[in-house]
Amino acid sequence: MLQRIYINANSIEEAKRLATEKFKKTEEDLKLTIFRENPPTVFIEADITDIKDEVYKLVSNFFEKVFDFYSITGKVYEPEISDNYFIVKIETSNDQLFAKNNAYVLLTLQELINLVGKKYFGFEPRIVLDCKDYRLHRNNFLKSIASKKAEEVKRTRRTFIFYPLDSYERKIIHMTLQDDPEVVTESEGNSKYKRVKIILKSNYKNFKK
Repeated sequence: MLQRIYINANSIEEAKRLATEKFKKTEEDLKLTIFRENPPTVFIEADITDIKDEVYKLVSNFFEKVFDFYSITGKVYEPEISDNYFIVKIETSNDQLFAKNNAYVLLTLQELINLVGKKYFGFEPRIVLDCKDYRLHRNNFLKSIASKKAEEVKRTRRTFIFYPLDSYERKIIHMTLQDDPEVVTESEGNSKYKRVKIILKSNYKNFKK
């Protein structure tokens, strides 16, 4: 499945090089388009499965240093691709370190690995880390709270706004409620972490008129 990707670099030539090297395709195959912006940017259409091995190597090397830092042993599993995200599971001799305090350490490392990935690939590869089934529990929680708040919106006819979430978690909420005939969801904000609004569909239509 092709995905639209914007690759940033210090120059157009460097951005083009990153695109062709990382995806191992010619400029023509990638349907490369140049944007002479700041930073210099190229736009491509590519299948992210082409960089799955590169992502795995990047995350594995990153966690070698993490495991050494915390004096633990661990294993990094090959990424699973879900809706253009790389879901990477780790197992360690101290999983609780990563899962405690609402997975603070895990989520901090996720931020860091995506920053490393952005420098390496020229774009953020959307790596989502998982440990000790954190994602399973977190996803179930988000689905549950989304459904409950949707019912609250129907009852009170008032819009509900979530706290800021990353794109992966926002997508879970959108998908959970996408088939609900009475509410609509939308993201708002300009930062990486945006808020999801659950709006009564009748109110939304009136607002958009």
